[in-house]
Amino acid sequence: MNTEPKLFKQVTQILDELDLATSSLPINQLLAELLVVVERLSFTGIHDAIQQYSLENIAKIDLLFEGEVSDGMLSFIHWLAKYNMLKVLVDDTGSIFLNYCIKKYKQIAEVKFITPIQLSDETKSYTLGRLRLIYPQPARIIYEVIPSLSAGFVIQDGTKIVDRSLHTKITQSVKPYILKQCQQSMVNHG
Repeated sequence: MNTEPKLFKQVTQILDELDLATSSLPINQLLAELLVVVERLSFTGIHDAIQQYSLENIAKIDLLFEGEVSDGMLSFIHWLAKYNMLKVLVDDTGSIFLNYCIKKYKQIAEVKFITPIQLSDETKSYTLGRLRLIYPQPARIIYEVIPSLSAGFVIQDGTKIVDRSLHTKITQSVKPYILKQCQQSMVNHG
């Protein structure tokens, strides 16, 4: 019996769930958290103790990773526990999975959509739809908040920047005005 198609389907399903649960994380953070998960699961042996999905076992997982991983990564770990697949992230198998993810995610574009305020889910969804026209899957769209922008947005994709922020517009408008005023002052006083 050939188990390769079943194994490939299972690995694909795990990677899809990882992408889904952590889609809002920057790639470096995702990989750092995945390293923490592989190390903790390998060294604690908790995967052997958790053979069934229960509130008690989920509480053990939450305690093990408290303050160390994002909610998205924790959701992924819960999913693995639910389907009794925590062993995928343990010891040699975990290292292989981590190395595969490092290679995979280093090839994926990361696009930052920066705004001065936290966006509503509705606005994020709309923005995601618009950005997907330019940056299709598997590009990761990361939302970031930088209050000093005042208004507008900035898009950074690693190769170019689209800056439609009020901060930049004011700087671009004020700088020539100040330069002109200084030149006139020099002519009047010189």
